Amino acid sequence: MAPNLFGQIAYSICSIIFYVSGLVMLFNRGRYSKKNRIRKQNKIILWTCFISITIGVLTDIILPMFGILVFPSAVLSGTIALGGVCYAISKHRFMLTTSKYLSEYIFNSVKNPIFILDENFAIQNCNEASSNITDYKFKELEGKMFSDLISYKNIDFNTIIENSYVRNVEVNLQQKDEGYIVCELSSTVIYDEYDDKLGIVILIHDISERKRIAEIEKKYTLKLERKNSKLVDQIKDKILAEEKIRHYVYYDALTEIPNRKMMLENINQLLKNKDKKFAILFIDLDDFKNINDNFGHQVGDKVLKKVASTLKDSIGPQDIISRIGGDEFIIILKNVESDIYIKEIALRIQKELKKPITYNEESLILGASIGISIFQEHGEDSDTLINNADLAMYEVKKNGGYDFAIYSPKMEHKAIDKLEMKMKLNKALSNNEFMVYYQPIMDLKSKKVLNSEALIRWRQGDRIIPPIEFIPIAKSVGEIIPIDNWMLENACIQCKKWNEIGSHEFSVSVNTSYSQLKQPEFVSLVQNILEAYSLPSEYLNLEVTEDEAMEDFETIINILEQFKSMGIKISLDDFGTGYSSLNYVNKLPIDKIKIDKSLIMNLETNYKNLTIIKSIINMGHSLDIKIVAEGIETKEQLRILNELKCDFIQGYLIGKPMEASDFEHKFIN
Repeated sequence: MAPNLFGQIAYSICSIIFYVSGLVMLFNRGRYSKKNRIRKQNKIILWTCFISITIGVLTDIILPMFGILVFPSAVLSGTIALGGVCYAISKHRFMLTTSKYLSEYIFNSVKNPIFILDENFAIQNCNEASSNITDYKFKELEGKMFSDLISYKNIDFNTIIENSYVRNVEVNLQQKDEGYIVCELSSTVIYDEYDDKLGIVILIHDISERKRIAEIEKKYTLKLERKNSKLVDQIKDKILAEEKIRHYVYYDALTEIPNRKMMLENINQLLKNKDKKFAILFIDLDDFKNINDNFGHQVGDKVLKKVASTLKDSIGPQDIISRIGGDEFIIILKNVESDIYIKEIALRIQKELKKPITYNEESLILGASIGISIFQEHGEDSDTLINNADLAMYEVKKNGGYDFAIYSPKMEHKAIDKLEMKMKLNKALSNNEFMVYYQPIMDLKSKKVLNSEALIRWRQGDRIIPPIEFIPIAKSVGEIIPIDNWMLENACIQCKKWNEIGSHEFSVSVNTSYSQLKQPEFVSLVQNILEAYSLPSEYLNLEVTEDEAMEDFETIINILEQFKSMGIKISLDDFGTGYSSLNYVNKLPIDKIKIDKSLIMNLETNYKNLTIIKSIINMGHSLDIKIVAEGIETKEQLRILNELKCDFIQGYLIGKPMEASDFEHKFIN
């Protein structure tokens, strides 16, 4: 190997050792540094040095070993490393960072816009964030009045100078495209060591996203509040509805006092304490029906409210009052010490209820029949106590009312007698003990008898029992409906027979009761009877009393209209005992009005009754309703009714109620 080649290789090896030593130092320096900047610098220098060494080894050692001589490049390749160092310095500041560099770097790196203004509020400097947010370039912003960038001036710039600073003032920062961004502005005035103003630093914080989120939050909060409010209202409505339902379940709708259901629950609660004595007062108003009939149901309702109030005022705060239906009330007297206390309460109730109730300058007088039972003397369960109080009340009613009575076993014996009567009435139908009597009704114009009223009688052995003695009992024990149905069928059979044997167009009038009318199958029953005996419907006249018609006015109208559509005639019986119901007459589908015999009595001398009868006849004729006068016993009564143009008369003057055979002999043949 030539000396010059040897020297070249030795030089190259020394250069490589030098470079490698430098690489090792750089590697160690970068490896253990905590700063990313230094690690990046070292990485660039290492790679450039590695490249220069590789080139030097290739040209100065390896190629000459193979006899290929090239110009020594180890020194020249070192310039590559030198270039890497220069690049690292310029790119990553290989030198230590200065405070000026830090200030500039931080100023431009802050994400919030920063404006440096002079004391006249002209922009002297700003960071990159300022350009980004306004879309203006630095040159466009430099020298621009900062106030031109604020479209919504919710700030007085003089305040900045006076106060030296402001904090978090909301402004609209104008953008180059005429848009704006909602921001918060904070500012500080900078002074030098001589207390002269150097400038103003404005810090802008973009709150547009926060505002947008706040608006969305507000929007949804309002929506949620509305939904919550609606939900709260729905919950309240549900609670109120549940309370109303509970109120309807446990309280009387008219008087607002507890009803039968609550009363029974209260009694059952009291029954659990065997050591406490309490009393049941069963109260039934006397003459309340007359108030309903004469003044109407609206007045009757007002009276019931007044009665409920009076009863509440007559008892102690611990006692319980309830309305169980109609004009019936029950009072539970708690913690009863003696019978004397119970009687005192009953007397107090009687006294208070007898005080007149004024309505339209008229005094309405009430009274009450009160039956009393006491726990445990008269029963140990609610049903027994109530039934025994009810029995005591009926005992008072039977003796004229307006009094009170405490239950005794004797009353139960009377109830047993009532049950025996029920059994007899039941057997009377199967034993064919009932009879139908007929009373003639005369047409005053033709003086002919073409109609009769069917009246029931009960034959027991040789005795004929009139309806007034057994019909009330039949109603109270629930036997009236089968009796009424039997009566209707037999009257229709007889009417058909009389039409066949000579008296054509003869009709029969049959009394109906409210209990019978409200039976669901009653209309079809009447239709079946007419069809079974081929009796034309116009030959049947159903009579309903004024009291029965007023019992459930709308229901009765509905039923009577069904009969009317079938061609059956309808009469309103006993009219005049409740003459205040004249207002209801035009609503009822009736063909005849039967004036009660109480108005016919002493007609010759009673001018008031005469005036009433005249009014009834005129009113009926104006509504195309025929008038029947009941209880005609004298020729003078007949003459007066003739003059008043009454249509029909019925009474002993024409004929008493008689058996079918006698009626047939006298009026049919």
